[in-house]
Amino acid sequence: MPIAYSIEPDLDLVYMRIEGAVIIDEALSTLRQYLKHPDYRPNRNHLHDLSRITLTQIEFQSVLAVQNKVMTQQQATPSQNHVVFYAPTKLALSVAEDLKRLWAHFDTLTISVVETTDAAAALLERDPDAISSLVHGAFPPS
Repeated sequence: MPIAYSIEPDLDLVYMRIEGAVIIDEALSTLRQYLKHPDYRPNRNHLHDLSRITLTQIEFQSVLAVQNKVMTQQQATPSQNHVVFYAPTKLALSVAEDLKRLWAHFDTLTISVVETTDAAAALLERDPDAISSLVHGAFPPS
């Protein structure tokens, strides 16, 4: 699963793109990298682009490891985050809804699932053209 993220300071947003198979252990590794990034800031909202996933392999223990890492970080620096899953396909929508349910009991996170970039832009209160450029542009951006 190629997974990559970019911190978009002009949008005050973290954009994550997942391609191929969703493997939670790889997501955990990417999360660790992100938390160590010099531009990391705990209150940034996220746009997770699931439009290119082709397969899912979500193991409960791995999800718990990701949740533990996020909650440990949030205890160190309390924050409130909005994570928007962009899920324009049936598979992406199914994965996004499953992930939303798994994170539902964390009150420091608001999880939304959308099928269009315009809906993502509206929820994140960002420019629709900027969100569309992230999703449809080359990645990682130069």
